[in-house]
Amino acid sequence: MVLPVLNALGTTRLGANSRPLHKPVLNQVPLSSNNSSSRFGGYNNLANRFWTYYKTTSEFVAIANILKTDIIGDRPTFVSPDGKALGRNKRLEAERRWRNDRMKETCGAIVIDTVVTGDGYGFISKLSTAERMTAAKEIAKAIKFKYSMKEDLNSLAIKISQDEDMKKPRGFDYIAASTVSPETDNYDVLGYTQNSNGITTRFTTDEVIHFRWSTQDGKINGFTPTESLVKELALIWFVKGNMTAYMQNGGSPGKLFIMKNNDVGTPAYDRFVDQMRSFKDVNNRHGSFIGTGDIDVKDLDLNPKDLEYENLALYVTSCLAFAFGIPVTRIPFLIGKSATSGDSGGMAESGYWNMISEKQDMFEDLLNSQYFEKFGYNIRLNRKYKQDEVREAQVLSMKTSTFVQINTELAKKGKRLSMDYISQMLGIPLDSMEDMPKEEMQSQAEKTGLLNQNLLDNMSINKEPDNRKKADTKRNIANQKDNKTASV
Repeated sequence: MVLPVLNALGTTRLGANSRPLHKPVLNQVPLSSNNSSSRFGGYNNLANRFWTYYKTTSEFVAIANILKTDIIGDRPTFVSPDGKALGRNKRLEAERRWRNDRMKETCGAIVIDTVVTGDGYGFISKLSTAERMTAAKEIAKAIKFKYSMKEDLNSLAIKISQDEDMKKPRGFDYIAASTVSPETDNYDVLGYTQNSNGITTRFTTDEVIHFRWSTQDGKINGFTPTESLVKELALIWFVKGNMTAYMQNGGSPGKLFIMKNNDVGTPAYDRFVDQMRSFKDVNNRHGSFIGTGDIDVKDLDLNPKDLEYENLALYVTSCLAFAFGIPVTRIPFLIGKSATSGDSGGMAESGYWNMISEKQDMFEDLLNSQYFEKFGYNIRLNRKYKQDEVREAQVLSMKTSTFVQINTELAKKGKRLSMDYISQMLGIPLDSMEDMPKEEMQSQAEKTGLLNQNLLDNMSINKEPDNRKKADTKRNIANQKDNKTASV
């Protein structure tokens, strides 16, 4: 057996397809010069088809907006990388960067992209301050030349840098997911290629943060439930298309008109056809026909009593929500059985907020590790499952009470629970604890000195030994009298 020769990077010297040691093969066709156009074109077509479903299905738009709102939520909390509160200046800096980079809008767009296509791409600008100012000046120069403006170039550049509508270079932006494809070999992501408007741009892995709705089957591209909802989305389109055609045809069932005594092309026939065409318009319905001869009318379609396919439309909408884990309680405008059945005990609601928290963890981890941490702080997206917070507080209270009882019993045997175990079970890190000052360890009675205070008055205190002797003497005399009486 011949062992492969290893280079300094730990890969076998087999050329372009060298294999890193102990690394799995990606379930992805490598993007090379030979197959880049065909592979990228196929992905782009699939993403564009998903976007067509999204833009033409209001139910899908509503679901995506619900997920975006619940995941991003309000302005996040800014903390230091070790989880401690930030100082005032650092907090103001973090809030300013969040506003200037329009992070709420950008992150919301990334969430929508991941819902629709399975992938979202954040762009980290690597431009220095000088390079950003140069870019702003170039934009200012172009604007000044185009509109023959007489303003100073520097002042115009400052205005551009302050105006977000002028698309100034920002620290964080996003790339349309339908225009991006990862560039890979058999084992690693090498970069990202964007193809839009006939322009091809390549980005390094340091410039792009790749968000995925979920990772499945070892694919680099993320998976979205949209891919499994193709039939449901088509049904929604057919239901709406059918009812639209019904209304466009006058809002009545199709009919067959038979003129038994007239042939095609006769004046009576042509007049009757003209009347039918005019009554096809909804505004001309419920009028009167004038026909000559023997006319027979037969219905070709059923006459719908209410909205046709109502239950089907509600079922399909419920399938869309279920595929993304959204409970019926999060979509209160559903009517019929969908709004009243199921979710006893709120298990679906609790599971949904757990799923949202998981997505928030993913967004926080990627943004913090690849962008915010270099500025000296992290973000924490606000969790909205208040009911779970109440439950967690109740569980913590019950655990604390249990530990007190256990320690009371163990104290009888000279034992107690270790702080490591208590910290682990309560979920409170040891580094969050500190030594308590002695004055705080004292009880309220000890602090006020009540335990050392004698409540007798001064006369009682001064005569206390004599009073005790007198009491003993009286008691002894009484006992002696009792003894004499008993002996007699």
